Amino acid sequence: LQSSGKVFVQMIVDFGAQSTGGGTPNLRFYDELNQFTGGVGSNGGTQRYKISILDTLLNANPDGSSSAGTLYGQGFLIVGIDYSLNKTSLWLNPDLSTFDYLSTPPPSAVYLDLAPRIQSLNFVSRYDNMKFDELKVYSLTKTSDPAEEAALIRKEAAAKREAEKRTARDVVLSDFKSFTNTKLEIFSDAEINGITSENIAAVHAEITALPEHSTGDITGILKIARKYEVVDIIASERVKSIYSNSLIEIGLIPMESKHKATLTRVVKELSQDERSSYASIKETIDAEMAVNQAREDRMTKILALIASRRNG
Repeated sequence: LQSSGKVFVQMIVDFGAQSTGGGTPNLRFYDELNQFTGGVGSNGGTQRYKISILDTLLNANPDGSSSAGTLYGQGFLIVGIDYSLNKTSLWLNPDLSTFDYLSTPPPSAVYLDLAPRIQSLNFVSRYDNMKFDELKVYSLTKTSDPAEEAALIRKEAAAKREAEKRTARDVVLSDFKSFTNTKLEIFSDAEINGITSENIAAVHAEITALPEHSTGDITGILKIARKYEVVDIIASERVKSIYSNSLIEIGLIPMESKHKATLTRVVKELSQDERSSYASIKETIDAEMAVNQAREDRMTKILALIASRRNG
């Protein structure tokens, strides 16, 4: 029975669609008498399309404070029950590499005056599209060294994530060698950023054109993904955070250019439409470089003419 200290229930979950009747899906908690004590998920009501902390009547707090995110779609979920403070908190897709179970970050949702006692768990869904994986329950009590305990939990989470990353990158490499298009979720698991549903077809085309398919080297794939990641930043509100080194990295500005700052400023001053693709950004940079080169050529001719007149 979990009824003291702090308890955390975590899992990868896709609760699936809300039923037309307004009922489940949810995960329910039961005490030692098999009495329902609370849960997480949805059970209709005004918060029916969100993931909610549910009370003993399977209701979310009507003010929305105990609800967050979207019911449909896969995500990582942590439910924390603090029996001493009599509250239940919810975190959606937290970063496990920094999540401190003993000193938790601000939650996505919270239900005050609710701390379900847990003897057993039960998933309930009207449909068969609810899915979950890696369900874990942690019971934390104060130790002589809480910082060490928290560090061990973070280390375990980081090691697990690194293993998942390596496995996904092995899939990317296998696909690369066999000229198979890698799925978007595999790129995400491999922490190869910059690839989205909007650009994945173009990414696949560039990967297919790479010459290293037989070498087992995915450096070219990483460079392609980085290019799209930087272009995505340039095309967004975050364009002001771009510096010349990123433009050099993806081949938009030559390393030897003497006008790096000017060319970067020109890119930042483009309209959103003008900086929405690699080709349009490169066209602007090439035009500005041509202007700079023409200016330098004119100056060279003028200086040469002055020098010739001085020399008689």
